[in-house]
Amino acid sequence: MIDVENYNKVFGNYLQQDQSDLVTGAIYLGNNYKKANDYYGGYQGNYLKRIKALFPDKKSILHLYAGQIDDTEFKGDKVDINPLAEDIKYADARELSKYVDKKYDLIIADPPYGQDRLEEYRKRYGCDAETLNVKKVFREMYQVTTPNAHVVWLDWARPFYRGIEWKERGAILYRGSTGHKDRVVNIYSRTEET
Repeated sequence: MIDVENYNKVFGNYLQQDQSDLVTGAIYLGNNYKKANDYYGGYQGNYLKRIKALFPDKKSILHLYAGQIDDTEFKGDKVDINPLAEDIKYADARELSKYVDKKYDLIIADPPYGQDRLEEYRKRYGCDAETLNVKKVFREMYQVTTPNAHVVWLDWARPFYRGIEWKERGAILYRGSTGHKDRVVNIYSRTEET
């Protein structure tokens, strides 16, 4: 369940849920755009606090594309194709089920935003991924989640996914200060294949 009421209680009435249960609204970071590092998965400001407020009942969390995140605000397992901290496990998101041996009820993902950014990170960090293949990543996330699971996918573009596996549950504008690109917090719930 996405707990919009809890979120609004903690952060103010910025989100709403329509009759179809789709969550919409905006998160304005303003000048609170700083993060501890420049690697994807670092998250700006109080992003993880906000996600935790939306999903206070989730117990089994996977931080996908974890980079160098500090998960103090929302503890979970952390995986990345280029683990740069001791507590991050190696995993290629395109083959996630090969590396993960348990099921999660929430996956929080902050992937590279498009092929250009992936190339930038390949050069900067020696990351061996040549393509993102988001559709395949969503198939893999389906394999490692529980029936009631959600995915929170932060990106510039709406990701590719199979409608028989995932249902869109939210699209929240994620806006920084002037001069920064907007992103969207895309939220999906796992369905059962038919």
